[in-house]
Amino acid sequence: MSALEQISDEGTSADSTAKSRGLLRNISRFEFLLGLKVAICLFGSTDELSRTLQNHALDVGSAVAAASVVQAHLRRMREPEYFEPMWKECLDISEKYEFAAPQLPRYRRAPRRIDDGQPPHLFPDVKSHFRQKFIDVVDSVMGQMERRFDQPALRVYHAMEKVLFNSFEGISCEDGAVEQICSHFGDDIDQFALLRQLACLQDARRSQTLPAMVEPTGELSSPVTTANIIACLRKLGPHIAMFSEVAKLLELFLLLPVTSATAERSFSGLRRLKTFLRTRMSQELLNSLAILHVHKRMTREVDVLKAAKEFVGRSEHRISSFGSIA
Repeated sequence: MSALEQISDEGTSADSTAKSRGLLRNISRFEFLLGLKVAICLFGSTDELSRTLQNHALDVGSAVAAASVVQAHLRRMREPEYFEPMWKECLDISEKYEFAAPQLPRYRRAPRRIDDGQPPHLFPDVKSHFRQKFIDVVDSVMGQMERRFDQPALRVYHAMEKVLFNSFEGISCEDGAVEQICSHFGDDIDQFALLRQLACLQDARRSQTLPAMVEPTGELSSPVTTANIIACLRKLGPHIAMFSEVAKLLELFLLLPVTSATAERSFSGLRRLKTFLRTRMSQELLNSLAILHVHKRMTREVDVLKAAKEFVGRSEHRISSFGSIA
């Protein structure tokens, strides 16, 4: 506000002066202050969820659990006790900066084509009006989250995770979850064979024929991640032929990403790879650079000297140019 006041008073042009006065007039309103406070409260929790969903090692169970926590927090926002301190804080700030007092909007009669003759709803006071606006915003965010995390494919993915994790831990799985998975993948998985193999796998785990999926660390067990599933697939070892459908289910589970954040980060890297100075780069070179960029961890483990030796030794011209690398 101080910056806009200075620009509006000492502006070098009429355009900047008019814009600064318009912005100052808009932010010097109670509605703007309350909207800013509501945005901070909403995006404060949803931003943490967004950061959690961008983790490349995230599993679907953790994603659904994180979303459930945020949804529970949003439901608590709808309670009157949550809006009361927010309203009081906005009133105090408004009085401090001498904003105009909040008022009810001017009543506008509904168009005749949609007017059913019923009397319109009138809020008893201005606080009730803004509280209803706040609830509408919270409900909108909750609705978007429910549509995002209530997709059929996500439910199937969650069922796959529960079946695999419970089976490797020796816990009986629900027949409904297996049926849901097999109906989704069709002929790719034999339901009856999968049920038999899961039962054998549970007995093998109870009898300690197969090692535990999660190694205990103290009193608690380490969290189950995709790395644990890959380790379990390797632990099957000689039993892999006996548990062919389980291994197939594991492979399908590993192929399905929880989020698209990793792929989106890979596409964003193209701006850094193919710059204005590299416009004549061939597609083969671009693909090679993209692979190195996407798999940074593996790239860091490459022996640069060994790669240089192989590069130079493939051509006599390179040997004559760079010399023999000892």
